Amino acid sequence: MSGRDITAGRKFRTDKWRVEETDIIEFAAKYDPQPIHMDAAFAAGNSLFGQIVASGFMTLSVAWGLWVKSGIPGTDQRAGISMDKVRWLKPVLAGDELCADVEVLSVRKSSKLDCNVTTLHFSLKNQREEPVLEFTSTGLTAV
Repeated sequence: MSGRDITAGRKFRTDKWRVEETDIIEFAAKYDPQPIHMDAAFAAGNSLFGQIVASGFMTLSVAWGLWVKSGIPGTDQRAGISMDKVRWLKPVLAGDELCADVEVLSVRKSSKLDCNVTTLHFSLKNQREEPVLEFTSTGLTAV
């Protein structure tokens, strides 16, 4: 499948990915070094969740990575434009298995470039099919 097969209304589901505590800690150490993401003792006593939780920015990265690794967009992506309506709905914990449901909301020809403007809705879900993250992403794709 090529990114050119992405048309408005199509829906896709990615493969699953299991979150390990080391993934949470390593991501946080580089990009969101807060103790609720890195320090189990601190998180146990000071977090709303009683344990280390994944950074919201990690969950965004996981959702996008699952989409790209699925091969569905192929090599047709050209540039990102925006990310909107980001909602973190549930904490992501070590041991969770995540997959992304992606719906193509719209595809239209760019008025300025030889590209399409493609808008996608992402719903990242855990192993219980509970949405943990939702957002829309708009980018330029090949015509």
